[in-house]
Amino acid sequence: QETLDQMLSYLADVPVVLLLTGKADRGWVPGNNAMLRAVPASHRNVTVLDWEVLSQQCGGSCFYNDGIHLTPDGQRFYADIVARSLGLT
Repeated sequence: QETLDQMLSYLADVPVVLLLTGKADRGWVPGNNAMLRAVPASHRNVTVLDWEVLSQQCGGSCFYNDGIHLTPDGQRFYADIVARSLGLT
């Protein structure tokens, strides 16, 4: 939490900050995602994209066998989500 708070303090004057949750079979992911999901309540300039949830909408073969790293299809899907959330598409 301390590291997240410090990072966000550096971004306090940035009008739009995008944070993405993680998706991985790792023990630390649920705790990190919970911290990220809570950020907008205290930082109005932050939007959280819930990659853990959104990744399930990725059609085709989006992940390599490890279930974490993105194939080219997954990379395009991820980039499109980010671009749309920033109003770039």
